Amino acid sequence: MLKARDVRLVAAFAAVFAGCTVAGPGMAAARGTDAMCCETTATGVRLASDGRTVWNFEIETPEGRPFIHPMFLPSGAPLTELRPADHVWHLGCWFSWKFINGVNYWEPADAKRKGCEPEGRTRVTGKRIDCDGAACTVTLSLEYGPRATGKTVLDERRTVTFDPPDPRGGYVITFRHKFTAREDVTLDRTPPHGSSEKGWWGGGYAGFTMRLDPAAAKSFDVRGSSGGATPAAVTGVERKWLDFTNAANGEGFTLSQIAGPDTARFYSWPDKRMVNPSPAYAGPITLKKDGTLDLSYRLAVHAAAAPR
Repeated sequence: MLKARDVRLVAAFAAVFAGCTVAGPGMAAARGTDAMCCETTATGVRLASDGRTVWNFEIETPEGRPFIHPMFLPSGAPLTELRPADHVWHLGCWFSWKFINGVNYWEPADAKRKGCEPEGRTRVTGKRIDCDGAACTVTLSLEYGPRATGKTVLDERRTVTFDPPDPRGGYVITFRHKFTAREDVTLDRTPPHGSSEKGWWGGGYAGFTMRLDPAAAKSFDVRGSSGGATPAAVTGVERKWLDFTNAANGEGFTLSQIAGPDTARFYSWPDKRMVNPSPAYAGPITLKKDGTLDLSYRLAVHAAAAPR
């Protein structure tokens, strides 16, 4: 018969392992507590803290493009926006090429752009989800090709690593993309246009993108690695990182480019609701058959600095 102390120990261990899910067949089981635990879902994986979502990674999506939404700041305020009415193809935090060999992979192909399928198809062909408590690594295989032909022209191997949140609720997500061309490809964008002096500009965007919740975007001040302090000053100039911080409470995020081509530049909307370290901003990227391209990004969501 168990003594009272043993019963308490058994209950304590049960609490440690309760509520966490197995990543999938042949994958590691998640370890942690109900207070902070990754769990697989029918369409992806999420991190929950005391039942509240911290981030949610949707892998099986109508668009074929995986995305992270919702994402929350440490205070619980929303960071991302999904399928907003002005651009229904904006998917929280996601990756999409704009043009591959002249085919559009960004906007829906229907005339009113209200659907979800561009002319170019992005398709997940393999996935692995490894959870370990509040940490998670997702490995994906993707294919790109014209929807009309069904032919694949570009392969991708993507690894997304979610670090456990720090004691103040901040967390880091690292994205690594390796592309391999099945034939000669040109990765392009709409050329940059407009005028930062007049407060309006467009074009240049492609690749890793964040669509921000309007209230969060309005609250942020922007700062670039080379000193830019406005969307106009950082767009088409910054190459290393942008920081978005709410001066009132100190929370926000830093988006860093770890690896990218010489053509890469950051792009931000004037109202900061969209930010994109575009690999093709300064010009198209060409890959010969079997050629490769490596892109890496780090997203660090941070709380206010700890009091001293």
